[in-house]
Amino acid sequence: MLDASVVGLVGGAAAIAILALQRPSRWTVVALVGVAHLAILANVAFFPIPVDPELARGAAGRPFPWDSLNLVPLATIGPALSRGASGELRIAVLNVFVLFPAGVYLPILFPRLRTPRSLVVTAVVGGASVELVQLAISLALGFLYRTVDIDDVILNTAGLGLGLLAGRLAVGRTRMLD
Repeated sequence: MLDASVVGLVGGAAAIAILALQRPSRWTVVALVGVAHLAILANVAFFPIPVDPELARGAAGRPFPWDSLNLVPLATIGPALSRGASGELRIAVLNVFVLFPAGVYLPILFPRLRTPRSLVVTAVVGGASVELVQLAISLALGFLYRTVDIDDVILNTAGLGLGLLAGRLAVGRTRMLD
């Protein structure tokens, strides 16, 4: 198993680089919160990665399980919402809020992300990024090590979009941290 210790190393290096920039203290604090959020997200969403030779050997020669990917929108969250299944609903809510913080801090750190068009693009790309990385790791391993679900993309996108709107409302359109 490959654990998340690499995330700590990358996050620590990013934090040192942010501190070396000598930006205004409020910007620095927001940037460090962003690094911490992304490190926690990477740890939860991608690790541990099973690199056990036995697992890889068992997957060798077998076709990738494309049929185990959910590419049908609302196939998993639809029934959870209609039934009110507590476990599935909890996971859906967590998927909404996993990228919510990024929606608040990204426009503060990057003023170009404050326009309506860039907010939409950021929400869609950010929402899909977690699932795409999980798929890429699965393809590299030769087997699906995490569930890859279009509904997670929808929920992640919604969460990032809500964070973008909340940040815009809370901090203001033009002032952010200027």
